[in-house]
Parts: sequence; structure tokens; C-alpha cells
Amino acid sequence: MKIPKDWKPDTLYILGDNLPHNHPARTKVKGMTLWKSIDYAPTPSNGLCIQGVWKRENGFRPPKKDEWYLSGCEGFVRAYRAPNDFSESFFVASIVLVKNKTIQTSEIIERY
Repeated sequence: MKIPKDWKPDTLYILGDNLPHNHPARTKVKGMTLWKSIDYAPTPSNGLCIQGVWKRENGFRPPKKDEWYLSGCEGFVRAYRAPNDFSESFFVASIVLVKNKTIQTSEIIERY
């Protein structure tokens, strides 16, 4: 099986489905970062967001109901939640809590 070039282990993927209401990550994160983001990546105000990640050990197999899996075309891969047991194989993903940190640097380029 050939792995698509942009599907890499430990790469974070935006959710293509909403996080379930009973998911434990809901106690840590509030707002838009819990919901699917088909057209944009939300910027969390507190730096925390929920994303999908694929690890090689998760495998390439048919996902079970409520498991997360990766799907999409090159450059538009998302993590989706299986609505039922699948018969087709996908890269099985895990949901992770991520803290994003933006660092701003300044450089003087000209003095007047």
C-alpha cells in the first residue's frame, strides 16, 4: 500500500466532522475549535484546539463506528468520524488536544 505524500505520521489535521458532545476534550476547549472547519482553520483564543493525528501504529484498516479516520484529496485531508463500521480501509486517526503558540519577532530594517 502506497501512502499519499501529504499523509504523514504525526501531522495534525483539521476536523471534518464535529466533535461529539460527550467527548472528554470538550471540558478543555470551548467554541469554534470543537467544530468542523471545512473552509478554514480556526484560530483559538486560548491557544487550545482539537485536531486529528495519524500514527503509523493506528494502521490502514476499516474504521469502526465512532473511530476517526483521514480522508480527502491531496492538500485537503481532514479527520472524519465514522458514522458506522466501514468495510473500506482508511488511515485511522486519533483526536488530540493541541496548544498552538504564535511567536512574533521584530527586526529593525531601516532607521530614520
